[in-house]
Amino acid sequence: MKRRKQWVVIGLAAVLVLPLGLAVGWRAAFGSAAERHLLTVQADLDADDPGWRLTDLLAAREAAFPPDGQNPVLVTEAVHGLLPREYTDFQNRSENWLPEGEPNRLPRAEDTAAATRARNAAAAALAKARRLRDLPRPGGVRLAVTPDVIGTLIPHTQNVRDSAALLRLAAVLAAVEKDPDRAVADAHAGVHAARALGDEPTLISALVRYACYAIARDAAERALGLSEPAVGLAELQEAFATDAEAPILTDALRGERAMFDQLFENMAAGTVTPAAVLTLIGGPTGPGAAVQAVRYKFHRAADHACMLETLTRYVEISRKPTHEALPLYKQVSIPPDELRSLFTRLLLPACEKVAQADARYRAGMRTAATGIACERFRREKGRWPADLGEIPKSILPAVPLDPYDGQPLRFRRTGTGVVVYSVGPDGTDDGGRLSRRIEPGTDLGFRLYDPAHRRAAPRPDPGPADEPGVP
Repeated sequence: MKRRKQWVVIGLAAVLVLPLGLAVGWRAAFGSAAERHLLTVQADLDADDPGWRLTDLLAAREAAFPPDGQNPVLVTEAVHGLLPREYTDFQNRSENWLPEGEPNRLPRAEDTAAATRARNAAAAALAKARRLRDLPRPGGVRLAVTPDVIGTLIPHTQNVRDSAALLRLAAVLAAVEKDPDRAVADAHAGVHAARALGDEPTLISALVRYACYAIARDAAERALGLSEPAVGLAELQEAFATDAEAPILTDALRGERAMFDQLFENMAAGTVTPAAVLTLIGGPTGPGAAVQAVRYKFHRAADHACMLETLTRYVEISRKPTHEALPLYKQVSIPPDELRSLFTRLLLPACEKVAQADARYRAGMRTAATGIACERFRREKGRWPADLGEIPKSILPAVPLDPYDGQPLRFRRTGTGVVVYSVGPDGTDDGGRLSRRIEPGTDLGFRLYDPAHRRAAPRPDPGPADEPGVP
């Protein structure tokens, strides 16, 4: 009987301990294999993309910063500090003071008066913002990256946007006041405001930069819709054309990869816990989250490698011409919803959506540069070109490609002027039909008007403008 009890105890122990031992052994073996794979991925990156790690990336950026007196980001910080309450109140309550979709239409008299008061109150800030035009190099500030990475603050990006908005207000008012050359100069300074952020390594910074370029582009389109500038057009065209090819998305994706790599290294070192990161990004909380965090340590290396491989694929795609890259982003596999890709799935930015923003920015910048070339041709010849190919290379060295289909940008004569356009996200040539909304059946473009159709009368009410289309 005693021997039988011993065998029963041994059997029960085997039933309980053996699976546990096998599980621990499997996890140890899996962890070891995952660590080896992670080291291989990192070694490949060291060979293929030197300087990809966060410490190296940030050091290279900071070494390239211009002196403080010539750093455009610091200039925008000073501009922000000088903005008076009257100006910020106007911006907050009068966001739509300009006629939407009608860059040739004057704003209403009361809106112009309010905007003029705001601009005059911000005279000191505007004088400093205009300095940006004389600072061609991008700038930046040292990023204080937190151990969890996600909490890293970038308030300076709002300062850059504030400068771009102030310069647009000044450019539009200058055109309204029949000072077109001043309007072009302020629009040009707005391009430099957007350029200020340079290769800042976050997707949020990239989105802010895209927005600032859109603001500068709107300023240029309105300056040409409300006046006939004679000075500064060639320089403004060159600024748009040059910045249209900036590797903004590639820089941002490399930065996100480096940031998340540092986060995984910090979790491995115990500087930050998986549970704390899960709380920050809105993941599961409570006892279940604590258990998940404990189990996750066996999968951290696999997740780390998954993140590096996925974002490296996005980086590689971003280096291709935009029209080739766009369909490839859709082919990148989203990691499965499991522990070995937990943080990759939760933290992986919406790269495809940002890539679409990048394509819109390139379409906007290229059509703006080409549109200004059309205006220069008109001033020189007294008429619009018959097509973009007629513009001499001394004005337009080459017709830019549409980022959506790789074909030369389109051009069309309208009843009021001309439009230079891209087919837009739907990939269909809709004849240059432009809209305030990006939707099927519309294109993305830059409008120019015959002199007789510039400075159209204000709308009688502040309601939404009619769809502009192409007459």
